[in-house]
Amino acid sequence: MTESKSVFLQFTTADLPSEVKLGYMLFRVKQYIPRPLRCFKCNRYGHVENYCRGKLRFSICSGEHKYSECSAAASKCPNCGGSHSANEKICPRYQRETEILKLKTVANLSYADACKEFRTSRNPPAPHLASQSTSPLFPSRLWIVLLENLF
Repeated sequence: MTESKSVFLQFTTADLPSEVKLGYMLFRVKQYIPRPLRCFKCNRYGHVENYCRGKLRFSICSGEHKYSECSAAASKCPNCGGSHSANEKICPRYQRETEILKLKTVANLSYADACKEFRTSRNPPAPHLASQSTSPLFPSRLWIVLLENLF
């Protein structure tokens, strides 16, 4: 297990606090936005290897083979066809998935709704306009946040 100087907290309040007092110290609160999931079998986004129904694709050349069998001289992304590997953040598909996850988290949308919203508009709705749960058991929103520089 790696050490981290961050702590995840969950709030069930309607609004995210800007800071939290723990003991006698005050910490800034930042909403946690997850990174896109990338399958290590097909190297596509949105799922993991255990649930993959795709073909084996090498992340550097997009070939249908394992790492040890690669003889390609140039990179080719299996997601966008660009001249980079699947694990690089310059990939337009990675950037798209990152924006969808940000929209999903900030606007409190499902993944499917965030994809629809992303396709229709590049300007995400404000968090206060997002659909809130109307269930009496869960009247407020669940926030997962990141406290920075804790130790």
